[in-house]
Amino acid sequence: MADLMDQYADIEVNASSTNPFLTNETEEMIKTGFVPLQSPDTETPIFKRERFSFRPNSKIVDIDVSNNLMFIGLESNHVKRIDILHPNETDTIEVSKKSGDSIRKLHLDPSGNHLLIAMKSGEVFYLGSSNKKARSLEKLKNLEMECVGWNKISATEISTGQILLGSRKGVIYETDINSEEKFFLSMGSDSPKQIFNVNVGREKEESITEIHIERFQNFEKRYAVFVCTKSRFYQFVGDASNEVPMFQTVLNVFSPNPTPYLELPGDLSESDFGLFFPRAKGLPKFFGWLTGPGVYFGQLDFSRSSLKQNVTTDSRLLKPTEIQRDVPLSIGITEFHCILLYENRFEAVCTLNDEEDYMENIPPRLGTMIGLRYDIHRKSMWAFTESYIFQYKINNETRDVWKLYLDRGDFEQAKLYCKNNPAQMDLVLRKQADAYFLDKKFQQAAATYALTQISFEEVSLKFLQAKDTEALKIFLQKKMINLKNNDKTQLMMLVTWVMELYLNQLGEHRDNGFDGGYENLQDEFRKFLNQNRVKNILEQNTHVAYELLSSHADTENMIFFAMLVHDYPRVIRHYIQQEDYKGALEVLKKEQTEYQSLFEQFSPTLIQHIPKQLVELWKQRNLEPRRMIPSLVTQTESNNDESIRCAIDYLEHCVYKLKNEETAIHNYLVSLYCKIAEERPLLQYLNSQGQDDQSVCYDLKYALRLCSENGKDQATVQIYCTMNLYEEAVDLALKVDIEKAKLYADKPEYDRALKKKLWLKVARHVVEQKQDVGKAMELLKECPLLKIEDVLPFFPDFVTIDHFKDAICESLQEYNHHIDQLKSDMQEATESAKVVRAEIHDIRNRYGAIDSQAKCSLCGFPLVTRAFYFFPCSHTFHADCLIEKVKENMTNNKRNRVEELVNTLRDLDMTSNNQTTNSQTSLAAKNSKTNRHTLQESLDELVSSECFFCGDVMIKSLDQPLIDDLEFEKQLDNWK
Repeated sequence: MADLMDQYADIEVNASSTNPFLTNETEEMIKTGFVPLQSPDTETPIFKRERFSFRPNSKIVDIDVSNNLMFIGLESNHVKRIDILHPNETDTIEVSKKSGDSIRKLHLDPSGNHLLIAMKSGEVFYLGSSNKKARSLEKLKNLEMECVGWNKISATEISTGQILLGSRKGVIYETDINSEEKFFLSMGSDSPKQIFNVNVGREKEESITEIHIERFQNFEKRYAVFVCTKSRFYQFVGDASNEVPMFQTVLNVFSPNPTPYLELPGDLSESDFGLFFPRAKGLPKFFGWLTGPGVYFGQLDFSRSSLKQNVTTDSRLLKPTEIQRDVPLSIGITEFHCILLYENRFEAVCTLNDEEDYMENIPPRLGTMIGLRYDIHRKSMWAFTESYIFQYKINNETRDVWKLYLDRGDFEQAKLYCKNNPAQMDLVLRKQADAYFLDKKFQQAAATYALTQISFEEVSLKFLQAKDTEALKIFLQKKMINLKNNDKTQLMMLVTWVMELYLNQLGEHRDNGFDGGYENLQDEFRKFLNQNRVKNILEQNTHVAYELLSSHADTENMIFFAMLVHDYPRVIRHYIQQEDYKGALEVLKKEQTEYQSLFEQFSPTLIQHIPKQLVELWKQRNLEPRRMIPSLVTQTESNNDESIRCAIDYLEHCVYKLKNEETAIHNYLVSLYCKIAEERPLLQYLNSQGQDDQSVCYDLKYALRLCSENGKDQATVQIYCTMNLYEEAVDLALKVDIEKAKLYADKPEYDRALKKKLWLKVARHVVEQKQDVGKAMELLKECPLLKIEDVLPFFPDFVTIDHFKDAICESLQEYNHHIDQLKSDMQEATESAKVVRAEIHDIRNRYGAIDSQAKCSLCGFPLVTRAFYFFPCSHTFHADCLIEKVKENMTNNKRNRVEELVNTLRDLDMTSNNQTTNSQTSLAAKNSKTNRHTLQESLDELVSSECFFCGDVMIKSLDQPLIDDLEFEKQLDNWK
């Protein structure tokens, strides 16, 4: 153990960050010891006051803010409506023109659509979001309204839904208000319904200072209603009625029993109530109630949905007020602060430790503070005096929350609020880990220490001194998780150490007789080895793992590890050494990709013990059959029948199913066929290969030798036939089966002489060996080439003519029939010759009509101006034009012959003219004319055997260019 720690210590200096929360910059700060635990904006106050750009032309009486809308009540009985996002767009609404009356208080619903304006005279005005004029609500005139409980669920843009009104006399009314005109016309017929009175049975009446309504999320009708007076706090949880007044059943849920309440007596002129909403449309999380003794603060748990059950929890007095001297005017609740607004200062108390976190004195020139308002939609806070309105912006309220939770020992909450500050997170994790360690929760401590930047050696020594191996393993494994992939050295050291710890524990269990925890520890160790990062790093350093496993003599886990890293050769060798050949075969089955070399390596051994199973596995893999031959040869050398049949089974699979055509495979299969007694498989194979000596896959000469040596006569005959050695095939077949001999004698299809020779061999065998004259005569019928005169020499002298009298007669009849057929053929040939001579005579006298205006199809000049040719297809050509055109497509010999004939004819024409001039004898002229006629016929035969346009010459010219190369060059030069 110590050695491993010493080695790790050498590389720890260069180790990279193991905390996923840390950046490189932060990690460097931690290493150097200069760690800024505070965030960069620590010096900036959490609350910052900014003046709102509004200067009233009259004193401000009250303001209310919600949903980015601000309503300002002025002493001049006007209300300013301002969109905070567009503060320059202001609406001014006159409320009342009555002298002596003025605005007392504004009540704005959470949506900003409905505003109730309470006057000092007790009159109430309504202003809707779409109204430009405030309307008096006569039915509310004498209620002395002090507060409003808005119904967020049923409110719309034009209607408030059923709402609750609290009066100065402690009475709660239910009503609804609508911004439509018809509502104000019929207002007198629907007066508010009184549903509760907080002053029943009290000597001193108190006004209701706050009403708030919330509906439970999972219950459509269940509501919680909070009601405050100066000294009492009421909670009502009940189901609303389907009929108006709907909240009567909620506020009277305790009836007929007395309504419970919380009383904190004090002498306050005004009370206030505030809520914090994490989400504007959600449920509130914290509440604060300003009382005489101080601010009563707590949480709200709306999971408590039982009837009559309080939803407040963890409630306490947050900050006692200083008696008679300094009482807050108003309060506001944020996520971690309770805001106290005094006449001359703004103070924030942290709700986590009840300590003042921020305080600002208000300059006297700004006036005396009047009140504080909170917009749950924007989470903005507004304070105002008679002349000014201020917004208090909240700047990173959570920045010190982590430290407060840390001081309280609430580490999980502390981590939530410092997750963006790695240095703070590291400190929290260290404190948490130390706490776990002190409580002897070593495993939790190990997991937490691994996330910190604390010294690796320090933590390791802690757990070594505590003698808690499990915790040390957890710490090391967590450290492994936090390491980067390129930290291979550190990762390998940690993996090796963890393996050492596991192997030590497993060894102790084995020494103790494999007690109950051994199997669980074994499974845990193997799961560790099977982790991707562990397996990947060990695959690169398998020798280290093998040495470690060997040093502990843990063969079982060594085999598991070898299988894990796909070191199959090692596993197979182990099983073979243990003579567990089937186990070795199962390992071979697991390799699905690079298995060829494995099979080559271990098949020679396995095939000697489990040939059948091994061959079946071979057939399931895409092996190279040629490379498996050495294993087969090893097995079949003993000529064991079972081994040979297993080898044949595999080779037949290669030949018939895999369509293998390698000569070595086929030759070896033939050699194995020759070793078994049964000849039928060999004959089936030879038949499947066919009779074409060029297409068979085996070596014909090699197969012939094997079959001859092993007495496979039928196979030998078939191979002779494949080699076209029909004489040898017939000679051997006559020894085996005369029917096969006749079959092979009939094989030569195009060599009649050989075919007759082979049949004569069969006939001679039948006559001389079988001495069966009847069968010999039947051969004459089977082979038309044989005649009786061919087989007669084979018969002995003592055989009488009676045995083949019929055959001789049949032969003579065939000769007579053949002679008659020849006579008939001669007669038909004579008649055909006569017909041909007549047609030749007739064709010389054929003629056709030509128009006198006809033109040569080649040159386009009039046709009759000189000698011409006229073809049956109606094409006409001048003789000289056609001769020149035809010469282009003739061979040199024919071209020379045509030129020779043309020149000779020209010479004869000149000679004939001279003879005419010289008046020679008629006999010489006649001879000249006959000679010329013969030459002309020869020329016509060469030139006019077919039409130039319709004959083969034109068809053959389709693939020739329209312009030859020489002409193309000339044309190209002209274009240039």
